[in-house]
Amino acid sequence: MICWECEKETEHIHEHHVVPRSRGGTKTVSLCMTCHGLAHHRKKGMSSSQLILDGLQKRKERGDALGRPPFGFTVNRDGRLIPKKDAWMVARAMELRANKQPLRVVAAELGISMNKAHRICSYWKKRGDLEEVMKFKPDLHGNFTNTSSPDE
Repeated sequence: MICWECEKETEHIHEHHVVPRSRGGTKTVSLCMTCHGLAHHRKKGMSSSQLILDGLQKRKERGDALGRPPFGFTVNRDGRLIPKKDAWMVARAMELRANKQPLRVVAAELGISMNKAHRICSYWKKRGDLEEVMKFKPDLHGNFTNTSSPDE
């Protein structure tokens, strides 16, 4: 392929977003590695690290899940958390902790390691939206349904 900027032929072409994706861009041009590196020069405010930070900040503002989903959940195409079959364990772990049960009791009851019990409890304590998690209860087939009333 040929680089759009220097017009050299190379096998290693990068598709460069003219307007960065984190800033709404969709169109690309084919650049060689050298020209692509120059396009992301720090003095232009286009360093890759800054663009990644901008994109992550926008995803965070939209409420998208970032990183690996927490235990018991998966992420849908919109970036929202959806409970899996073992999400009940999160609710039970937090219920036990709210009742002042130590982590060893939580771990023993759920059949998980103390480390995993600690990670679950500390994650959801920081996250602070346990009420949303508690609205989902498994039916007989292990599918989760929202048990909150339609008025809520």
